[in-house]
Amino acid sequence: MNILSLNILLKKLFSNTCMKETAKECNFTKRLRSIALNNLFVSIISALSKGNCDSIAGIHRQFNGMSEHDKVAYRAFHFQLKKINLLTSLNIYTTST
Repeated sequence: MNILSLNILLKKLFSNTCMKETAKECNFTKRLRSIALNNLFVSIISALSKGNCDSIAGIHRQFNGMSEHDKVAYRAFHFQLKKINLLTSLNIYTTST
C-alpha cells in the first residue's frame, strides 16, 4: 500500500458523512447530540495512542480538549460510551472501509 492510497483510506475513514451514516445504521445516533461518533472515535484513538490514558476520564479529557463546542459533562459522555451500539457501529465502520 502506498502513501496516496493510505491517505485516501484515512480521509474516508474519518469523514463526517460516512461516520454519521454508520452511526444511524447501527442505531447509535437517533438524534444529533454534542457527542458525534466521528469526534468520539478520533478522541478515543488520540487518547489511547498517547499511552498515558488508563481510564474513561482520560478519554473524556481528550474529547473535551478536542471539542470546538461547549464541554460535555462526564455523565453524558459515559452514557454514550456505555451504549452497546457504540461497539457495533465502530466495528461496522472499521470493517466497511
